[in-house]
Amino acid sequence: MGSADVEAATGQLPWDGPEAFPEKPDDGAEYGYVLSDSHHGCSREILEERSAEVNAWGSPTVVRVWTPESPYLVLPEEVPWLHDAVRKRNRRTGLRGLIWSVVFLLVFSPLLLFADSKLFRIFLVFYYLPIFVSAAASVRAMFKSPSLKPEEVRREAEASRYEAWVVTRPITYTKWLCGFVVAAGVCQAAGLENSINAAGLVKDAVWRGQWWRLFTCSMLHVSFMHFWMNFLALRGLGRLVEAHASRWHLPVVFLVSVLTGSLASLLLLPSTTSAGASGGLMGLIGFLGAAGYRHREHLPRSFLRGILLNVLFVGLIGVVGFDFIDNAAHAGGLLGGAATGLVLVRGRAGAYGSEPPRWLRRAGVAALSLLLLVTATTIWAILKTTIRP
Repeated sequence: MGSADVEAATGQLPWDGPEAFPEKPDDGAEYGYVLSDSHHGCSREILEERSAEVNAWGSPTVVRVWTPESPYLVLPEEVPWLHDAVRKRNRRTGLRGLIWSVVFLLVFSPLLLFADSKLFRIFLVFYYLPIFVSAAASVRAMFKSPSLKPEEVRREAEASRYEAWVVTRPITYTKWLCGFVVAAGVCQAAGLENSINAAGLVKDAVWRGQWWRLFTCSMLHVSFMHFWMNFLALRGLGRLVEAHASRWHLPVVFLVSVLTGSLASLLLLPSTTSAGASGGLMGLIGFLGAAGYRHREHLPRSFLRGILLNVLFVGLIGVVGFDFIDNAAHAGGLLGGAATGLVLVRGRAGAYGSEPPRWLRRAGVAALSLLLLVTATTIWAILKTTIRP
């Protein structure tokens, strides 16, 4: 039964319904918890102790439990008599998060002594800003946790159920796209010096008729760090698109956004050479923003807030690195993805999770096939340049 069927049958969204978590084990234990996918029966007292624990990184040790009150696995936040344990856990999470923030500051700060101005700006945005944000959130958790009211703990449970549901969604086409990027990256590593000129967005070459560069540039990256960050972003954003729309939406949105991002760069930055999947990634963010707006009555309030923060973060990166970051491609991809989302995502009541029409499923397969062709063209262009005597 799909998510649309679950909602129609139960009146609940898929992460709120009984299928969000499996049934509790039938081993005779009234109380227990799940740890590393293993079920452990225990007493009520031990369950309270384990629900308050965190690991070395500050993450909860136990995220699913079972009790006599429910036939399904549930979150500790959903069990009223575990609320005190949840408050202790949150306070410990905040303390561990603050400690790690200080550790990362001490580790990265000496690197600034040897950084040039460009690298200094990158450190400020990619490392220091998230560290300070994390530290602030940790301090807030430490001081707020002891006074959390029952309704606040229940709201945490709603957010936690949604997050747990998202990470269990299949990422069929996301894996394909990640594989395309990795394949091009491996070939690029063999001919890194020439790969950007071979298949990147060289504007003069595009105007001379090599229009395929509008697409092949999305498979290339200027450094390993550039590749790794885009790879992680593609995996995370792709999962969200497949969870909140479908796997068929993903290649369509990515392909359209790559094109709109490349066209924006071509027209607004005619004298630069560009490479990277950022235009397509920004398109996925724009699509998720449009989908979140369409389904704002269904999704957690944190969903749209998270999308907005991502846009602001990328915008800040663009301001800090205006002289080496293709902001035109970012903006073009964002607008292309948002427009695609407004066209493809239906917003009527009850439409969340609906099966996409047949034409869209076919378009998704066609778009994935085109991206495979783009990857093959990218690899061919790199190898042709690399092996040329």
